[in-house]
Amino acid sequence: NGEKKLWYSVLQVLGEGGDRTAMAKTVGLPLAMGVETFLEGESQGVGAVVPFEKSWYQPILHKLENQGIVFREYLG
Repeated sequence: NGEKKLWYSVLQVLGEGGDRTAMAKTVGLPLAMGVETFLEGESQGVGAVVPFEKSWYQPILHKLENQGIVFREYLG
Protein backbone atom coordinates (compact mmCIF):
# COMPACT_ATOMS: atom_id res chain seq x y z
CA ASN A 1 0.00 0.00 0.00
CA GLY A 2 3.06 2.29 -0.15
CA GLU A 3 3.06 2.95 3.60
CA LYS A 4 6.54 3.63 4.96
CA LYS A 5 7.69 1.86 8.10
CA LEU A 6 10.77 2.39 10.21
CA TRP A 7 12.40 -0.63 11.85
CA TYR A 8 15.05 -0.58 14.56
CA SER A 9 17.40 -3.50 15.08
CA VAL A 10 19.34 -3.46 18.34
CA LEU A 11 22.25 -5.65 19.42
CA GLN A 12 23.68 -5.30 22.90
CA VAL A 13 26.51 -7.58 23.97
CA LEU A 14 28.61 -7.37 27.11
CA GLY A 15 32.07 -8.89 27.37
CA GLU A 16 32.87 -11.31 30.16
CA GLY A 17 36.62 -10.70 30.28
CA GLY A 18 39.43 -12.97 29.21
CA ASP A 19 38.77 -14.44 25.79
CA ARG A 20 35.00 -13.82 26.02
CA THR A 21 35.12 -10.14 25.04
CA ALA A 22 32.23 -8.50 23.23
CA MET A 23 34.45 -8.30 20.12
CA ALA A 24 35.22 -12.02 20.25
CA LYS A 25 31.54 -12.82 20.64
CA THR A 26 30.35 -10.62 17.77
CA VAL A 27 33.22 -11.20 15.32
CA GLY A 28 34.97 -14.42 16.25
CA LEU A 29 31.89 -16.54 16.97
CA PRO A 30 30.01 -15.68 13.75
CA LEU A 31 33.16 -16.34 11.71
CA ALA A 32 33.67 -19.73 13.37
CA MET A 33 29.98 -20.52 12.93
CA GLY A 34 30.23 -19.62 9.24
CA VAL A 35 33.09 -22.09 8.81
CA GLU A 36 31.12 -24.70 10.75
CA THR A 37 28.04 -24.07 8.58
CA PHE A 38 30.16 -24.59 5.46
CA LEU A 39 31.90 -27.73 6.74
CA GLU A 40 28.63 -29.31 7.88
CA GLY A 41 27.09 -28.68 4.46
CA GLU A 42 24.22 -26.62 5.92
CA SER A 43 24.66 -23.82 3.38
CA GLN A 44 23.76 -23.75 -0.29
CA GLY A 45 25.58 -22.31 -3.26
CA VAL A 46 28.98 -22.77 -4.81
CA GLY A 47 31.87 -20.40 -5.35
CA ALA A 48 31.72 -16.94 -3.87
CA VAL A 49 28.37 -16.63 -2.11
CA VAL A 50 27.08 -13.44 -0.50
CA PRO A 51 26.24 -14.12 3.18
CA PHE A 52 22.79 -12.57 2.69
CA GLU A 53 21.50 -15.95 1.52
CA LYS A 54 19.12 -17.49 4.08
CA SER A 55 20.98 -20.80 3.87
CA TRP A 56 23.98 -18.96 5.33
CA TYR A 57 22.58 -16.53 7.86
CA GLN A 58 19.73 -18.57 9.36
CA PRO A 59 21.92 -21.34 10.84
CA ILE A 60 24.41 -18.75 12.12
CA LEU A 61 21.70 -16.59 13.72
CA HIS A 62 20.26 -19.70 15.36
CA LYS A 63 23.68 -20.68 16.74
CA LEU A 64 24.26 -17.13 17.98
CA GLU A 65 20.88 -17.17 19.71
CA ASN A 66 21.97 -20.33 21.53
CA GLN A 67 24.94 -18.26 22.80
CA GLY A 68 22.63 -15.47 23.99
CA ILE A 69 23.42 -13.12 21.11
CA VAL A 70 20.24 -11.86 19.45
CA PHE A 71 19.03 -8.82 17.59
CA ARG A 72 15.87 -7.22 18.95
CA GLU A 73 13.74 -5.59 16.28
CA TYR A 74 11.23 -2.83 16.93
CA LEU A 75 8.77 -1.05 14.69
CA GLY A 76 9.25 2.68 15.17
